[in-house]
Amino acid sequence: MDSKKYKDICKQTWFNLLIDNSFMFYKKHDVLENHLKILKQEEFDTYVFNCTDWVSVNCFEKDYVIKISKGNLQSFDKNLPDKEGHVFIFQNFEEYFLNYYEEAVKTLDTINRLERQYLLFGKKLIVLLNSNNNLFNEKFSEMDNPPVRPIRWLNGDCSY
Repeated sequence: MDSKKYKDICKQTWFNLLIDNSFMFYKKHDVLENHLKILKQEEFDTYVFNCTDWVSVNCFEKDYVIKISKGNLQSFDKNLPDKEGHVFIFQNFEEYFLNYYEEAVKTLDTINRLERQYLLFGKKLIVLLNSNNNLFNEKFSEMDNPPVRPIRWLNGDCSY
């Protein structure tokens, strides 16, 4: 890769988001919308998951298959995106984490495996977790062996 291409990649929003980790918390909906608008321009497909009804990792996996296959379960074969990658938005994840802690940790582990699959094929996965009260972050920071690398906040504009 030449230096111009490298500099161009470094200017991309997805690159700046993925520098530390593919997982980010968000509180402010307007900040989320601003990032999503740019990520769509950078060829990312967006999928929204509402974690309110989840009680296990199986709920996420079922939701994932339905969203990725666009409801046509017969055609689902876990193909990676044709575009640059996917953005997963987990609404109400904090409640899922606090109410079903062990299952939420398993869900994060499943997402970590998905992230590695994406990377193996040159695709990206960005995961945005809703945290309304910052309770998730407090409990997560107390863990001896967290399931994912430190998670940072998505709380500003898209400039880095």
